[in-house]
This record gives sequence, structure tokens and C-alpha cells, in this order.
Amino acid sequence: MRKQIIRYVARYTLLYSERRPALPWDSIRDILIQAQCGIIENNLFLKGWKITLYHHRDSAYPYFIAKHKYRGSLRIDYIDYQQELALIK
Repeated sequence: MRKQIIRYVARYTLLYSERRPALPWDSIRDILIQAQCGIIENNLFLKGWKITLYHHRDSAYPYFIAKHKYRGSLRIDYIDYQQELALIK
């Protein structure tokens, strides 16, 4: 489950934090990433997870808290999702 949350977080971060020139490939990639985020988020929701975005005061990268009503919560920091982020860039 943690891996699926990290995949979602990396894609979400890439989609909303990176500003670059709008080339046709970038637009297609963004649409595909939005679709992937939606599918992953829906699967996590169906399994009882809710993901909330927070921002560090010192760094530009966000961190995420994934909460489950019975299993507690997971904190996902930049260190956790940077490898997945590098794979999809």
C-alpha cells in the first residue's frame, strides 16, 4: 500500500509543482499523469485512505499524510518519493 501511495504522491508533485513551457508532449504527459492520479486516488479511497498535502516551511517540496480510519497514518516526505519522481521525469 505504501508503494501505491508513493506513486500517487510523486505524480501529484510532478504535475502541480513543475512549471515549464507548454509543449505538445508536456500537455499529453500532464493529461496521462492526471488520469493516473485519479485512478490511484480512487483505489486508495476505496481502501479507506485519505491523502492530505502539507508544505514544509524550509523547503519547496510538499509532504503528504495518508490517513486510514483503522490503520493510523503514514507520512510521506520528499526523501520517500524522490526516486519515483526521478523515474517519471
